Amino acid sequence: MSLRNEADESKHHPHKSLSFKEEEAGVKIGKMLEINAKEKVYKIHRLKIEEETPVGIEYTYIPSSLFPGLTETMIEDDLFYNVFTNKYGLKLEKAKIFFSTIIADEYEAALLNIPKGEQLFVLERFTHTEDQQIIEYSRFIIRQEKSRYYIEVKL
Repeated sequence: MSLRNEADESKHHPHKSLSFKEEEAGVKIGKMLEINAKEKVYKIHRLKIEEETPVGIEYTYIPSSLFPGLTETMIEDDLFYNVFTNKYGLKLEKAKIFFSTIIADEYEAALLNIPKGEQLFVLERFTHTEDQQIIEYSRFIIRQEKSRYYIEVKL
């Protein structure tokens, strides 16, 4: 599963949009993005597909002010990083990712075609620009048998 594919940005990244709306951030998302709770954000809910199989549920929140005119069509079958850099010209510095696990509830099990109670990976990602502004908070709920991640440390 790719959260970013630097080698081939033109590669097709299938997603099924479940929800795309613009509304106030609210207290929780405002804190995550370090913005006022009243500021508008895009709240995007998608299903990541690989080889016609649903492999991940994605919840993404991005400040509307940084992405004027963003539409559901612009993110269709693409990675957010590609949209940030190619369509909006942002220079990204880093992403901070937190890993955890959860047990699939009925909703997650139905979306991912797995039994309720199956263990899932959870990745929470905060994307920063070169000036250290947080431009994205995403929460990914991912099938474990379809995922393999690693951490590389330069010594």
